[in-house]
Amino acid sequence: MHGKSVGNGFGNALLQDGGPAATQADHDPSEGIATAGEMVRTRAEWLEQTYRNCGTTGEMPLAYAQVFGLRLRDVTQYRPLIEFCITIPTEQLARDGQRRFLARRMARGRMPEAQRLNPRVGMHNADWHHKMARDLDGLRRRVEAFADHPVIGPSIDLEKARALIDSFPAQAPADPTAGAEWRFHLPAAMLIADYVDFVTGRNAH
Repeated sequence: MHGKSVGNGFGNALLQDGGPAATQADHDPSEGIATAGEMVRTRAEWLEQTYRNCGTTGEMPLAYAQVFGLRLRDVTQYRPLIEFCITIPTEQLARDGQRRFLARRMARGRMPEAQRLNPRVGMHNADWHHKMARDLDGLRRRVEAFADHPVIGPSIDLEKARALIDSFPAQAPADPTAGAEWRFHLPAAMLIADYVDFVTGRNAH
């Protein structure tokens, strides 16, 4: 049995149960939580997603600090700000089919109307397909090297990783919610390997 894939990308379907990052929270998307790339639909979903994410992101700032000497600060993790946002009435956030209701009200007269009323949502790491497509051979070599790795080899589903590389799409999926296993899970497996090598001294750098 392999690790479950979480809709927002925090789980990794390539991880075997008990792998080095298997502490990621498992969640069944059928329980009503919005899936990858989809805006949350209710306050309860937002709170649930926020709660789950809080348990999976602490390791990343710690790793940055240990490996690169960088101490990260995230203003969205400032507790008074979070408490204030939770007290905002839901109808100020979404009303009559319009999202970002309060933000649009505050921007009236301060932003061009075309920008203020723009319903589109930006995509993080939008060029992921272009960057990965040009390095597929390198990714394949790294996955093959995992087979002899004492920690990563037993932790990663190598057959699934190979299959993902072999089935890499010629073009980026038109649906921004698609492609999570290529967009998130493969790169995450590489980062896990880098971190394990750094900690254990296997990394020549």
